[in-house]
Amino acid sequence: MTKLENSFTPFTTKWDAWRSAGETYVDRAQDAENRYLEIARTLGWSEDKAPEASRDVSERGGEDNIWDDDSATNKRSGDGGMGNFVSTVTHEDTAVSKLSSLAISGNVQGLQSFLDENPRVDVNQPDENGYTPLHLASDRGQLAVVELLLKRGADPDIKDSDNFTAAELAQIAGHDDVLTLLTSV
Repeated sequence: MTKLENSFTPFTTKWDAWRSAGETYVDRAQDAENRYLEIARTLGWSEDKAPEASRDVSERGGEDNIWDDDSATNKRSGDGGMGNFVSTVTHEDTAVSKLSSLAISGNVQGLQSFLDENPRVDVNQPDENGYTPLHLASDRGQLAVVELLLKRGADPDIKDSDNFTAAELAQIAGHDDVLTLLTSV
């Protein structure tokens, strides 16, 4: 076995675990809930245990206090204490998130439409986890999405935050058709 075959990425491992759990408990919601509660109990949770009350700000530490001081929050009647806020999400962040979602889902038509409507979007921009849309599609075995991304300029040599290329992720996940395509470019 190669070093690559012995390696794993947290992304692939999480995906495999969620897929396995979904297959295990399909049409058995009560069994899934019981298993969840069982795991929670082993971690110290109890149905009859009340949630811990929030500690007073003064108990939370001195100058290096990372907790918000609720008394400093501008609270006005009817706004739920949230005050005014402005979203700091940029168009680029939204585009990256949209590309990631489309790549994961395998929605080729949606991806095609999004890229046509946003011709200047960077298909090589990594998301907050360090994965490009090509990494995500390759890991999930979305062959048609991989083909489209390559046609739109996706770089198969970019490495993710774990130092893997899209081809390496496809190999680890066992998507031979995607691996063949990526190694032929």
